[in-house]
Amino acid sequence: MPQAWQALTQALIEHCKSGVTLSRSSFAQALAFLPENDGAVAQWEQLQKVHSFTCLTLTQCAEILQQILVFMGKVQMWINLFGLTVCNIKESYDETQNNLMTLLNAHPLNNRQHSAATEEDYREAFAHRNDKKYISTGHKYLDAIIHGYYLGGVSILAAYSGTGKTWFGIDAAVHALQQGLRVGFFSTEMSLDSMHERLLQYLLNCDYQTLHKVVPEKALHLALDLICSWSKDKSTGPHFNLYCPSSNLDRISIEMIEQEVTTAAASERGFNFIVVDYLQDVENNTCKDAEVYKRYLNSMRRLVSLCIKFKCAILLLAQMRPSDHSYSSGQPSLYEIAEGSYVVNSAQAVMFLRNCKVQSRGKGKGQEQETDDKLETFLQVVKNRAGSALSTSKLKCTRSAGSHFTFVPENSY
Repeated sequence: MPQAWQALTQALIEHCKSGVTLSRSSFAQALAFLPENDGAVAQWEQLQKVHSFTCLTLTQCAEILQQILVFMGKVQMWINLFGLTVCNIKESYDETQNNLMTLLNAHPLNNRQHSAATEEDYREAFAHRNDKKYISTGHKYLDAIIHGYYLGGVSILAAYSGTGKTWFGIDAAVHALQQGLRVGFFSTEMSLDSMHERLLQYLLNCDYQTLHKVVPEKALHLALDLICSWSKDKSTGPHFNLYCPSSNLDRISIEMIEQEVTTAAASERGFNFIVVDYLQDVENNTCKDAEVYKRYLNSMRRLVSLCIKFKCAILLLAQMRPSDHSYSSGQPSLYEIAEGSYVVNSAQAVMFLRNCKVQSRGKGKGQEQETDDKLETFLQVVKNRAGSALSTSKLKCTRSAGSHFTFVPENSY
């Protein structure tokens, strides 16, 4: 734990042990009994500065946003590392979230209900991203929003069935390999042969039919050799391990993921980046008889713990429940991801990949034709601890024949 937060964290633990319901006011009263030179008091006063503002410049606003996000991150850290779920810290956490949203709504750069982020906004955000703590997604506009996949946290990509979440995971894995990173891919749905086939499609940038009927056999062998070379044990360079069920009896479980990640780290071949496809289908033997949302929550917390312990990043794919607005342009609810919002509370970033109906109007001879609805794919970031001012922006998504993703700002074309 960072030394700057040890005193305040210890004070929080002692306060929780007293059995008092934790809130901002009750914790402040407890701190009032400590000496003025106590480190916890100084740290608490530092946090309070984020709420004592009247007239602010844009620079000050940005600093305050960052401080609030840091505070929210510390509260979540206290939950994860010290098991403080038995204490009621929801009031304090929700209050901070509400303060953040109030400030975001008041921030001139975030008043974009009728104006999407401009190219300059993305360029500026990308230039200021902290790439030392993140793995690049391989897409500059997405990096500008979430900075990349956080080393020490879980990012969630949620999508309805058939939208392309597995292809998104493959795209992320290949981009990580291209950066020389060690990657693990845990798939609950496909066999190893099926995953190899998808990787071949991606590497050769062709669809299934072309892969089997048009692509020369020599090209297939070269691409497959590349995939196999990634899996070979070597001291440096990219490394790719695929874990897929070979039968209905061989399921991917959270216990298996923990074991594989721990074993890889012990052999000094630890993963930098891990893709898990997908949350709802990962077995949890510890909580197999628990309610669904509790099982998901336990799996999520264990994945976060892996990230913290081994300093890696995880992209967790999740299948959203179909709803009446599956194809609407509105923002889906976080409850559609995992039977509740509990899972997303621990996530570093949450993204929705969705097909939306968009009205298009063509013109005929001397008159306008009737409006037709067409499906377009969008990626929307709905939670982002990186604190980017672009966190509410949507990116328009296109995919090539081999499912290479391309993201551009919503208003680009």
